[in-house]
Amino acid sequence: QYQQESLLQIGGYRTDYLFIKDRIFAEINLNEDEFTLYDKIYRLIERDIPLPDLVIYLQAEPEFLYKRIKKRDRSFEQEIEYEYIEKLCEAYNTFFFHYNRSPLLIIDIKGFDFISNSKDVDLIYNEIKDLKEPRRIIFREW
Repeated sequence: QYQQESLLQIGGYRTDYLFIKDRIFAEINLNEDEFTLYDKIYRLIERDIPLPDLVIYLQAEPEFLYKRIKKRDRSFEQEIEYEYIEKLCEAYNTFFFHYNRSPLLIIDIKGFDFISNSKDVDLIYNEIKDLKEPRRIIFREW
């Protein structure tokens, strides 16, 4: 426990995980009894988790994500059904529509290529660096 507390006190770290969104997966994947237990534990832990300085939500439509998953062809992703992605996207969109605990940058990733185009990376970097409003949405038409 001491080690966990020490890790939480270290500043200047980045993560691709937002604890409060963990509840989305629990609501979708757990049965009622499991979720009730999960929620009790979640509520005990949540209050001690520090809020991030900025949340970046990489948003995309289910069709786009499903095609990417199929293109990547990772064995552990092959069983993912389109309906599950659709449900997850809807839950994420609802969650982030109401999210107000810290600044939020929403990026519609469909119009960006962060792997092959360094200008896209630079654009997003500058958006993050210059972010002044508590909520910003970035998208680019194809």
